[in-house]
Parts: sequence; C-alpha cells; structure tokens
Amino acid sequence: MKMKFEGSEFQGYYAAKEKALELGMLYGSMQRDDPIAVVRDGPGVEHPPKWRYVDTAQKKNMAGMMTGPKRDGPVILIIFDDVDKNPFAKKVGNNDSKNR
Repeated sequence: MKMKFEGSEFQGYYAAKEKALELGMLYGSMQRDDPIAVVRDGPGVEHPPKWRYVDTAQKKNMAGMMTGPKRDGPVILIIFDDVDKNPFAKKVGNNDSKNR
C-alpha cells in the first residue's frame, strides 16, 4: 500500500509519520535523502535506527518505509503487503548443490 503526502516545510513528512502511528507502526529517524525504516509496533519493539544503521536482518523485517524529499515533499509511505512487497526480504532458493 502506497500513500502520498504533500506539503512544504516538512508538512508531508509530519503527515506520513502521523499516518504510520495510526497504522500501528514505528519509524526511524530522518537521514538526509535516505529512506526511513518502518516497523510494526508491539511489545519490546523499538524505533528503528537511521537508515545507515539498519542492518540486513532489520531490512528484511521492515513493515514498510518512507521515501521522498522530507522538506518539500511529496513523502511516500509504503506499507509492505501483497502488492508492495518488501524488496529486502526476497526468498533465496537453496542452490547448495550447484556450489559443490
């Protein structure tokens, strides 16, 4: 599911953050032009780190992400579902037999 938030002076960014919270999500910190990781809230779940500190395992477990220019918009909030799949969680087949 993709949602677009318009607005200047960070209005689109603030609206995307508010929508993420409404959907039961937590989000990471802004880091220039990089995406912002979004995770499902729950017991023991913490806000994700800035994008440069999000490791491979965390990327695979993301529930979504925010992209776009945060200052001037539009900011796109993507919640991974059947249509918009997590691009970091691609299933890798067992190719061990080829490597022997």
